[in-house]
Amino acid sequence: MSKQLKILSLFALILAFSITKPLMAEGSDSLSSDWVTANQAYDQGRFEEAVRLYEKIATNLAKSDSANGHVFYNLSNAYFRTGKLGSAMAALLAARRFLPRDPDVAANLKFLYSQTTDRLDIAKAKSIWMIIFGFLALKATPRELAYLMTFMFSVAFLLLTSSLLFRKLRLLRFPSIAILALALFIGLNFGWSLDLDETWSAVTQPSLKVFSGPSEKDTVLFELHEGAPFILREARDKWAKVELSDGKRGWILLAQAKVF
Repeated sequence: MSKQLKILSLFALILAFSITKPLMAEGSDSLSSDWVTANQAYDQGRFEEAVRLYEKIATNLAKSDSANGHVFYNLSNAYFRTGKLGSAMAALLAARRFLPRDPDVAANLKFLYSQTTDRLDIAKAKSIWMIIFGFLALKATPRELAYLMTFMFSVAFLLLTSSLLFRKLRLLRFPSIAILALALFIGLNFGWSLDLDETWSAVTQPSLKVFSGPSEKDTVLFELHEGAPFILREARDKWAKVELSDGKRGWILLAQAKVF
């Protein structure tokens, strides 16, 4: 094997491990004793205990930057079984952030939406450009797109470098250019996905007032009811600045909502 080919092979091997290592590490806590116990508690109808354990797992995973959509999905089901519509909505919206293509998450969101009083959309309106060209951003997480973009750029680089180093591989320039164009398209969707990666939450009280500022002395703009979804824009002490899917904004007391 020539020196150039050895270098390319070594680079490809290093790249493969750099891409797959985070994927293999992700979800390593899913078989923990708490996870098994929580599922058993849920199956046996001990929903309060299941909520407590799923919350513990979600908190621990968040501390290690390994949040798991399946934990939030199960937590949402447990919340709903205990009659906590708002908390169930908040947990399910958190699950959607990590499982954007999961049909069960989508179905449960549709059901919970039907149970709410305000009937606010659980997604912001998309531009025509986003709908036409941003379908990847709507169906994949930023992390997934980052991995895919890195992989495609690396493949394009390897093919292009090979075509420059070896005369017999000159024709690889054409597929490398095509793959590079695809990588740029994925990069565009990655940028959009970062804009869409917002913290959605929900109201947990029967009703709450939305103020014009972070004080109960400020003007009351409107009211929301349990399960109403919103985007968290800012947290300040015991207050949260929120935005609704229709663009309305205001401040609410954090204690009256659930944020993951």
